[in-house]
Amino acid sequence: MSTIYKALILIVVILCAASAGRAEPLIPGPGVPGFEPALAQKDLQFARQFFEFNARNFGVSLDVFIPNEANRQLLYQWIETDHDFISFSQQHPYELISHFDEWGDLGMFGGMATAGDAWRYIVLRDGGAPLAEVEEARQVLLRALDAWHIYVAVTGEPGAFARGIRLRVPQEAGAPPIPGTLPETLPLFDAQGDPQPADKAPTWRDDQTGLFPDWIWLDDTSKDQADGYFLVMGALWDAIANDADIPQSYRDRMVSDALALANRLMTVHSVGGVMTPDVYMVLIDADGRPVTHYGLNPQVIDESNNIVVAPDFALQNGFNGLLGLGAMKVLHHITGDPTIGAFYYEELIDTWHWDDSALNPSLGGVSSMYLGSETNFSNVNMAAVAFYNILRYEGDPDIRGRFAIGVEEQFYNPGKDRQAKGLKLPFFDLLYTAFRHTGTDAQALADAMESLRDWHEPPYFDIHMENCDSSEIASGNCTGLDGTPIELESPGSDVPVDPVPIRIRPPSNFENRSNPYTVNGGGGGDRLDPGGCFRSSYWLGRLLVSSSSSWENMSPFARDRSNEMVHQPDEDGGTSDADGGTGPDGGDPAAGDSADAYDAGSGDGFDGSGDPGEDAGGDAGTGDAPGGEDGAQGDVDRPDDDEVDGDDGCGCSTPPSHYGSMLIVVYLVPLLLRRRSKRTEV
Repeated sequence: MSTIYKALILIVVILCAASAGRAEPLIPGPGVPGFEPALAQKDLQFARQFFEFNARNFGVSLDVFIPNEANRQLLYQWIETDHDFISFSQQHPYELISHFDEWGDLGMFGGMATAGDAWRYIVLRDGGAPLAEVEEARQVLLRALDAWHIYVAVTGEPGAFARGIRLRVPQEAGAPPIPGTLPETLPLFDAQGDPQPADKAPTWRDDQTGLFPDWIWLDDTSKDQADGYFLVMGALWDAIANDADIPQSYRDRMVSDALALANRLMTVHSVGGVMTPDVYMVLIDADGRPVTHYGLNPQVIDESNNIVVAPDFALQNGFNGLLGLGAMKVLHHITGDPTIGAFYYEELIDTWHWDDSALNPSLGGVSSMYLGSETNFSNVNMAAVAFYNILRYEGDPDIRGRFAIGVEEQFYNPGKDRQAKGLKLPFFDLLYTAFRHTGTDAQALADAMESLRDWHEPPYFDIHMENCDSSEIASGNCTGLDGTPIELESPGSDVPVDPVPIRIRPPSNFENRSNPYTVNGGGGGDRLDPGGCFRSSYWLGRLLVSSSSSWENMSPFARDRSNEMVHQPDEDGGTSDADGGTGPDGGDPAAGDSADAYDAGSGDGFDGSGDPGEDAGGDAGTGDAPGGEDGAQGDVDRPDDDEVDGDDGCGCSTPPSHYGSMLIVVYLVPLLLRRRSKRTEV
């Protein structure tokens, strides 16, 4: 790309940024033409349910189980009032709840919900909402910030983060004991210093720091939890980056956490890969072992078989590359650190072309996750989150432009069965319409609005829903609960031709990864689903604006290759540049003096060796380059999910992803002696 062309694009960026304040939000708020009071009321009721029950424990989303039918009916009565639950019922919510669940999916399930809280705070603060409402949203944010810091700090290893965290005792003064039985914990190492258990599996641990004695944590995190964790980190940073009403200590702490996370990811670790044993951009647990689903690197073709290829090998796992780029972009966004910036831009993109791997339209690119009826929608959700993490925070015109095209051609509408377009999941629709290269797509926005309007009403219990009985399934046609005709793929099949409308779609505790092609489902009605996907989608739509290009929805704190913000945000709503600019040393816009290039005492090179001349994994010119990434696309449904969470965590029936195995069988053997061809232009 020529210098003149880049300069012209930068002018467009600045003009778009200047006009963004005049743009209309995708979902209008009060006082804006098109505002829908009924939709705002549904969000308010979901928020009341969420904070009184699902997030009451420590401010992050959990499933709640209320086994008594009379108590469940009490929630239906309460939700129609303006009272808090204790005032209304003279009972503490813990007296109704048997237990909480979904500790083991906290990064994604809880992260998406907290991201919605961050977007809500930005909208209320910058939109001139009543001060009391803004203050309430700020307190929600501060509590979540504390919890997400514990999520990484409790492990005792800088940059290693949990799969889930759990309180032993309630934080709330005068509250009854937290419902449920605490699991037993196991030390990280046995008496001989060996990690335990010998076979890696999610295991509850005690706090490793001495700072959080009231907390325990679940290890063996995974790439989907990482993807959600980086989503919430970016959203929280945008909310607090230059907010004078947020104590500086929160910004300092988040920058420190982000630096530690980046340093751990940039360090080469041994994963025992069949072809390439030592790689960077992998998730290493506090016990020093790779987690089960460790790959944020396109070199990792299949984790279950430990197939890790060289970085210049012809076949790469673009899905993992997308997740890795999203992670590092968020960490660069928060820190402005030049070492992180160089690693992201010069190592991952300029040298090894991870963007090409992700956006490759052939096998290996992101769109390869669409496998027809075998599609694992957890993968689709992860891809959506990673696209957001790149497109919201990327300030480089070339890279941004490529992903603004890619979000349409490789994610939303690649022309494949089960693609995101048509699923009518609002997060996917809003992501696409906000960041596509040609601006707002009216149909995608209409689909998002339709689904939000039709979403199940709170209190959102996991009731069983049967749209098709056995005789209808045998005939191949049925009538949905609301009279909607549903055509099945064939007589005897319970798979519909089209996604089930969300108004009659079985309930889920995380809709973004549940199978929309499910006609019957739900549970016994005792699980109170948090509604995090509704609230996050609603407030994302309130935050983002109708646009003519993806630039208008770029974060006001987005950075480019200079490590500085692309444009200076305006001085309204606490988004101005308080310290006069961001220096090339990674200066944080709110923190004043932030850290120089981060090495955590391990040296300056990406491999932590102290040799700044050797990139992670060796000499990039010899094929000796950084190690690999798991090619098993997505965090497949593991057999022990029920043991970890007591539930499958998604309310879906998608089978495990066979993506990694498919790559091995179809492509890996024929390409053993081939090397990657020159960069593919997208």
